[in-house]
Amino acid sequence: MRVDWTKAQIIEYAKKHLPWIAQKTNMNWNGIVPDIKIMTNKELAKEAQGEGCFMAFCPQEQSLWMQLDEVNSLNWFKSAIIHELVHYLQYQNGKGAKPRDGLIALMQNEEEAYNTQACFLWEKMGIDPSEHNLSEKGIKIGILLSTMGATGMMKENA
Repeated sequence: MRVDWTKAQIIEYAKKHLPWIAQKTNMNWNGIVPDIKIMTNKELAKEAQGEGCFMAFCPQEQSLWMQLDEVNSLNWFKSAIIHELVHYLQYQNGKGAKPRDGLIALMQNEEEAYNTQACFLWEKMGIDPSEHNLSEKGIKIGILLSTMGATGMMKENA
């Protein structure tokens, strides 16, 4: 499905939810929203160095990259923005892991992002996270896959 959100709508969504994310993760938010880059699926796969990626946080640019053409559902899209905003706050708070920090640090970052995403689905949307493959097992698989993708995407900054 295609999500018909504009960059301005995504920025407003981020502004609305960043205070909640900061509170849930015990991180600070400075009131600044990351840049949003909307790309085609092909462009994102090239930039993020991974097929099947539909959203990513780029620490080098402090921006969220996303494609809007191939999204599972609007609820998944909204929760994935939350996940990537956790990564944004991790970097803003000096907690953002790089490949040189090791797999454990990368996996801890992903675990915090997936758990916050699952919490968002449950608390803010009233949706069982397991409906979006965010059961305990789904989160573990996501952590592994995301960590593998992050090591490829950020290798030039190692």
